Amino acid sequence: MKRLALPALLLLLAGCATTGPDAEIDEGPTASLEVRNRNWLAMEVFVTGQGQRIRLGRLSAGRERTFTLPGRLFVGGPTDLLFEMETIGSEAEVLRQRESVAPGDLVQLVIPNTR
Repeated sequence: MKRLALPALLLLLAGCATTGPDAEIDEGPTASLEVRNRNWLAMEVFVTGQGQRIRLGRLSAGRERTFTLPGRLFVGGPTDLLFEMETIGSEAEVLRQRESVAPGDLVQLVIPNTR
């Protein structure tokens, strides 16, 4: 009986293993954020919702990029999200915009040239 317990335990533990830190986790339906940076400075883009602030990424001056909003922001369906764009290398003001977003939505934001 003891000889069977160890192999069974090893099989059970192997089944619980993950594929590593880069493994994708299905968080449910997502939405997209398309940002156009017309500012002359690069920006860091953040989203706040469901009690968490998430860095989406960096956007160079004069560029456009589409970010995927994590599904964990949409627990219970549509939610109010706060988008924040912070300049890199300057103490200029932080640009903020609040939007109601549902899974599957495409939100479009334009960062104006502030100079």
